[in-house]
Amino acid sequence: MVHEPVLKRPTFSEPGEAKAEGHGPPAFATCTGPFANRPNRRGHRTGRSRSAVVPVIVIRVIVIVRAVVAVVSIIPIILIIVAVVRSFHIVVLIPHVIVAVVGAAVIAVVRAVIVRAVIVRAVIVRAVIVGEIPVVLVFAVAVVIVIITAITVVVFVATVVIAVVITVVIAVVVRVVSAGAVLVLCGVILILATLVRRVVAATVVRVVAVLGGSRRLAVPLAFV
Repeated sequence: MVHEPVLKRPTFSEPGEAKAEGHGPPAFATCTGPFANRPNRRGHRTGRSRSAVVPVIVIRVIVIVRAVVAVVSIIPIILIIVAVVRSFHIVVLIPHVIVAVVGAAVIAVVRAVIVRAVIVRAVIVRAVIVGEIPVVLVFAVAVVIVIITAITVVVFVATVVIAVVITVVIAVVVRVVSAGAVLVLCGVILILATLVRRVVAATVVRVVAVLGGSRRLAVPLAFV
């Protein structure tokens, strides 16, 4: 009789991981805590690595910051509504609009600084600790983010000045005394300027990410 060889079940091991003797899943003893890669019944890892969790945390932080800023941004709108309710005359409305615009500018600057600080920190973490992104690209992206922040503030101030000038021209030349028409015009100008700024900023960031050889930057930097 010819005895066929008994084929043993193949086992797999990875660097830095302890392999249990005999049958059963390998014993992963190198990673503990919330990032532990614990095997299931079939021996497959079900946990998430630290490098995979960093972008998720960054996106969640940015979403939370934006939600808080959106709630705070309602205050200038409330001021404008109160001004409109109190009087429809443009002379009474202008001081309230100025106060609201200054408050919105402060909120925009704080939001830009917080969001971009979180993004820069995430990029540095992935570049230095994980090693997925070249360090040179980190500095390039950081410079681009600083430039975008400066452009954001300048564009916002310029937009506000243009809106105020158009408001004065309409009030003096056309003799419009309706605060509603003035608010609609200023709102349209601010929305158009914001859309243009976002398109330009997103295009610049994606071009830098692609030229640097790392498309993964498009995920966190898309929130710029």
